[in-house]
Amino acid sequence: MKGGWPKSLDAEIATQVTKVEKQMGRKLGDAKNPLLVSVRSGAKFSMPGMMDTVLNLGLNDKSVEGLATTMGDERFAFDSYRRFISMYGRIVLGVDGALFEHAFDTIKTKSGVTNDAAIPAKSLRQMCDDFKKIVKRETKAEFPQDPKAQLRGAVEAVFESWNGARAIAYRVRERIPHELGTAVNVQTMVFGNLNDNSGHDHRGNEQPEAIVDAVADVSEGRGLAPDVRPGWTVVEHRWKNLRTKTVDGLKRCIVLRC
Repeated sequence: MKGGWPKSLDAEIATQVTKVEKQMGRKLGDAKNPLLVSVRSGAKFSMPGMMDTVLNLGLNDKSVEGLATTMGDERFAFDSYRRFISMYGRIVLGVDGALFEHAFDTIKTKSGVTNDAAIPAKSLRQMCDDFKKIVKRETKAEFPQDPKAQLRGAVEAVFESWNGARAIAYRVRERIPHELGTAVNVQTMVFGNLNDNSGHDHRGNEQPEAIVDAVADVSEGRGLAPDVRPGWTVVEHRWKNLRTKTVDGLKRCIVLRC
């Protein structure tokens, strides 16, 4: 960060994390009952997709086992861990995301499935090991296991993304002052990849009469972005043709395209 890491910031983060831990009844990185957090921007004006986000922070080789036990779902735990390793590796450690995608596709093919959500727990375990090997090969260091070190790295990366090329270009287009800067939000994870009833949605509009929804089941974060996981279904709502603006009305007027 420009000006360096403030001396008081570590203590401030630790104090606030402790408050969240007490509220949730879990501890960040705990081996038995881990708290996982997301680290994202908190700019004054919304800049969707322009700044970096890190999800599932707090997972490591021990806490992933605790997550599997507390949630009763080994597949979910290791799916979350592989997502975290690849996201942290790409955003914080500067590893080429294509390396993770190649390893992902290789194991997916070996698993004999066509749907990401169908990759079995055993294969996801192997994927986590492969991802960590990629990090070590590319950075000459082991993937960080200390949740405090993970958090500091993620916070700094989100701050730095304020001056990333896409964020600057967006602010120029939207006439948002560059000197505003951003906060960083650290908040408890809500999982979009937990089960078939989970998912997430990204919504934007290019024209006043159309809202474009990208919808993915058993997914989270930038999983919908075409540069990360291409091929998800896109849902387009033609507002000008709607007789009602209710949820049911929207469902009736959805047009699916791939």
